[in-house]
Amino acid sequence: MAGEIFCAALTFSSQTIKPLHLSPMENSSFVERIIQSVFFKKAQGKAGSYVRNTQRLAELLRAVTEKSSRLQGETGTDPSFLDQVGTLIRMLRAFKRGEYKVIPWRSLLLITTALIYFVSPLDFIPDLLPIVGLTDDIALIFWVVKSLKEDIMHFRAWEMEAATGAVEVL
Repeated sequence: MAGEIFCAALTFSSQTIKPLHLSPMENSSFVERIIQSVFFKKAQGKAGSYVRNTQRLAELLRAVTEKSSRLQGETGTDPSFLDQVGTLIRMLRAFKRGEYKVIPWRSLLLITTALIYFVSPLDFIPDLLPIVGLTDDIALIFWVVKSLKEDIMHFRAWEMEAATGAVEVL
């Protein structure tokens, strides 16, 4: 495909995620460096155990919620980034509760990996560095959201349908 760059394939346990196509405008070399980093690979190695254990997943969701809440009050934090993190939190929470079951395993692992990475203060660009410390987290979350656009679209449609159904019952 002309004008597109291939990102490295991601491997989760015995399952490989096929290479994703990104446009050159997305600075894919930066995202490639993140997903090839030891920090991402460490998060990736933990993802399956988090998805299989509802208590660990709940702890992760709590940590992500706390961090995104802290960021909400900080100036310079992109509101669309926090909105995307919120969507991923709701998606995993609905899965954990057994309410939303149609999310593919590959998507669960990728979202969980990204959120583990997000809450880790020591990653490709440590969060301890003012202003620039979240750059890698933001790039990774946006990359995941773009990569899973169809799954996220289906989840949001499911949310809207569930909300509409709840309103009608009242």
